[in-house]
Amino acid sequence: MDRSDEENLTNLEKIALFSIYHKSNAPLTKYEGMKKIAKGSYIPPDYFTKSDVLKGELISLEDILDKRIKNTKKSDASNNRELFLRLVALFRFIDGMDIHKTRVGEYSERDLKTTVIIQDYEYFITKLDNVVQGIIDKVAKEDTALALEIYNQLFRITKEQIEKQTFKLDKKYKDFLHEKLGNLDEYWMILHYASFISVQEGHFDLHSCVDDIEVVCNRTDNDSLEIKYYLNQDIEWLRENTVREMRVGKMSILEKLFGNSKNKNLPYPLKELQEGASYLDGFLNLKKKGINFSLNLPKGSIKDEKELEKYGELEDCKEKPSVVNDRITVRKKFILDKGKLVPQKQDNK
Repeated sequence: MDRSDEENLTNLEKIALFSIYHKSNAPLTKYEGMKKIAKGSYIPPDYFTKSDVLKGELISLEDILDKRIKNTKKSDASNNRELFLRLVALFRFIDGMDIHKTRVGEYSERDLKTTVIIQDYEYFITKLDNVVQGIIDKVAKEDTALALEIYNQLFRITKEQIEKQTFKLDKKYKDFLHEKLGNLDEYWMILHYASFISVQEGHFDLHSCVDDIEVVCNRTDNDSLEIKYYLNQDIEWLRENTVREMRVGKMSILEKLFGNSKNKNLPYPLKELQEGASYLDGFLNLKKKGINFSLNLPKGSIKDEKELEKYGELEDCKEKPSVVNDRITVRKKFILDKGKLVPQKQDNK
């Protein structure tokens, strides 16, 4: 029997789909996936028919559930499409909150990981070069001009852009690959991993500055969920130290953790929440109650309330900084408006 013709998913299939689609580069819905592609984000070949990122059709979790889950009655929770999407979106959000010093380890472990990252990057860049040389041998061995064009586009320029964090899978680049070369699964996979490895070192500082994370759930119907990060560095350190993201470029650790509305950046965990917000609204009530997000800084990090004006990352704070247990708390509140999480305006100026 063809399992795709069965009415409902087995538990094993559900576990597999949960593992595959909770990743941030996996498309929960077709709409979300198309937005990622339009922005130049990388979606692995596994999420396309025939593993073809250029000509294949995008396969979202929603597509699979629409085909395989026919019974959507609320009384049958095990086969409820909306509930399954909600659980995957929730796990993606929880996974995005995992920023903590224990992920870095002691100094010796950090040094070892840094060395491994450098070696991994050099290995995958060399491998990328070899793959491109193989492509040239296959399609342009007798055409010197085409061989040079392929090498420049697929390796030399791409390597420079990865290192400058300016590389983006734009339409012109994709059209060039499709027209000249067709499907390049191995190239895409190695390119993505090289790009990913190139931005990892700065993440050690990001994780090491977080002592603890607290999630305060709704106690009453009027309470909002709150995510609290307890930090061990002051605000100047958070602004001076930077972290990089693939195809985004450098940003301060403060902006990474707390967002910046001028740059249209949400706090990182809420960025993960944004993509599944429509499915989690019924659970978290994001339209009505929103979600609070706070940084709890060492005492003395902000000496004067007017200092807030210096930091674009803090200008959307919902209220004045408060001092609790020798820590300064700065808080933002976000609500779901027209499908987007946006900061709620300040009560006090």
